Amino acid sequence: MTTLVGTNTASATTVTIPAHQANDIIIIEAVRGATTFATLPAGYTNILTKASTSGSPVSMRIGWKVATSTSDTSGTWTNASELVCHVYRPGAGKRLTIGASASNTSANSTVDYPALTLMDTSGASWVAGFVACANTSEGIATAPTGMTNESTVAGATYAAAGHDTEGPVSSWSDQTVNATGTAAKTVSATIEIVELGAGSTPTQMVQHVAGNGNCYSRGKSGGSTAAPFNLPWPNYVGAGNCLVLGMSWDSGTAVSSISDNIDGTWAAASVSASGGGSSSGNLDSGIFVLPNATSDGATQRIIKVKFAAAVRTFQYNMTEFYNIATSSPVVGTSHSDNAVSTSTGSLTPSVSGSIIWAYYAKSGASNVPGSLVTDIFPSSPMTLLDGNIAWANAADSMTAATACYYQASAAALNPTINVPGNADTWNCLAVALQIDASKGTAPPSGIRIVKALHFSTMHYPAPGTFTLLCPCVGNLRTVMTTDTNTTLTGIKDSEGNSWTADLAGNNQWYYPNASANANLTLAQTVTSGSTTLSWRFLDIIGADPSPYAGATNENQTVNGLSTFTASPSPSPTAAPGITIANIVLGQGPGLGVTAPTGARWLLCTYPTLEDDGDVIENADIMAWYPYAATGAQTWTFSITNIASNSTGAGFISFKQAPAPASQPWFVTPRLGPILAQ
Repeated sequence: MTTLVGTNTASATTVTIPAHQANDIIIIEAVRGATTFATLPAGYTNILTKASTSGSPVSMRIGWKVATSTSDTSGTWTNASELVCHVYRPGAGKRLTIGASASNTSANSTVDYPALTLMDTSGASWVAGFVACANTSEGIATAPTGMTNESTVAGATYAAAGHDTEGPVSSWSDQTVNATGTAAKTVSATIEIVELGAGSTPTQMVQHVAGNGNCYSRGKSGGSTAAPFNLPWPNYVGAGNCLVLGMSWDSGTAVSSISDNIDGTWAAASVSASGGGSSSGNLDSGIFVLPNATSDGATQRIIKVKFAAAVRTFQYNMTEFYNIATSSPVVGTSHSDNAVSTSTGSLTPSVSGSIIWAYYAKSGASNVPGSLVTDIFPSSPMTLLDGNIAWANAADSMTAATACYYQASAAALNPTINVPGNADTWNCLAVALQIDASKGTAPPSGIRIVKALHFSTMHYPAPGTFTLLCPCVGNLRTVMTTDTNTTLTGIKDSEGNSWTADLAGNNQWYYPNASANANLTLAQTVTSGSTTLSWRFLDIIGADPSPYAGATNENQTVNGLSTFTASPSPSPTAAPGITIANIVLGQGPGLGVTAPTGARWLLCTYPTLEDDGDVIENADIMAWYPYAATGAQTWTFSITNIASNSTGAGFISFKQAPAPASQPWFVTPRLGPILAQ
């Protein structure tokens, strides 16, 4: 359960943060005697600003951050006269974020703490209230009904106070306080503090991929008939399983075909959302479903996406499920088109027992997004599969997320995610997939990649803190970049775990012996690095509790080459296991892996139009290989022939658990989600 661990105040532009630890959240109210606001220090996210009318005015800015250590600072809130700081701590294995917020002003003795429509109605959220006053004699320390005063500060001219509910609530209605003393102008606010648990993921999920996407501002084009987007599945698809693809692209451009190298052409979109056409500057979105897949055998399945013309903006997410009906599995759809909403609208499956799969994407392209997304979390009963908060800049972004849920009944629901502070338009779509426990192929035992989440940014904070949202279900978490200029002092996740770097110094980090957590975040403490780079998160299942089996650097000249063999060869020290290739090209793109036999490619490509400026997955090399024996492995890759080129970064290997794979979220043949503990 959430707790308030400390408060502090100051009549200054800085304040000492009370005793805290990593993953606490720090909320600061900054008061200024003006209709403009104190500045927001680097590392803090703005929650709201509010100012009174002119004539003895007062203004308030409230910002927050997640603590990364025991020594976080307030930064300087330039022009602030009073600061109020509250520190809150989540329950064990949980994390906190900011939900709904609202504000009001008053020119008399009535202080209004406005109603909130809580993003989490389960009864787990706290509500905090803050007030700023244009004098020091009005009795603003009196908390509204339902709250307790936690902090008060009075300077030479202005005063401020903070209150909270001191416990979880399921609602917050408008509350007023008739303050004593001499009345002055006030501004007040209420803020929801959301506590997120581990969530649950339907057991029928086999594998999931979230592509980063090419944002409009990057100016790259692909997906034409001659240069389709090639989307690889990390694992071989099982016979009779159901494949789901959600994607977004330039509005008004027709989808020519969706196909793959195993089952051929897919059907048209099961549900779509329109951005408004080619002149809108927006995006269209669609969900495509392939039921009853043919077994891949030992051939990696690649989806090819072709449009009537090359598109400048593109993003995709895709999931494989088993235990889904093999004929006409879609038993319900809903969609919301190009709206300032992150709900798909009401969806009622026509049968009992279905998987709800929902895809959400900002719909702005040349109509560039204006709101920076710093967090995404689902409304009950949905569970996140992915959510991209890594862009670190609103205009240079193509934000998307996927969520799912096992629905036992044929009842109505409205699949919703929450994006605090959102003011942009979204396309939100959902399908219901009918469960049939007799169909499909369960995932194999042993070590494998269950999720691959791709992130790119052109605004990497060096130095600073960079946060990734990484919902996971496996027992080994690993995140890596190919950027050899990036230096981190550490990675810590929202459970408080410190991650370990590979011994080769390739910026390949991992955390072993993990449990499922659909709301996990990773905070990187960055010392230096390039501003444009990619990170890849791999969620691995069936790993040994002590999985590290070695890492190798890959640094060689590949001038004028179309293929090359890695040197030195990766040589894992324990078997069986998997080796992951994560290699930077000085000039991309990488095109594929040709050896060893059984290795599988992990990046989207679109040859002839893709170049080194791609940010879908940064035109690098990434592949993985399940091996049976220790010793040297011969890896060969195909690349774009560039006159002057080189490689960097390298390989990392992890060993398999000695017993049959420990899969904390996967049990067969049970249907429905298993709650993570």
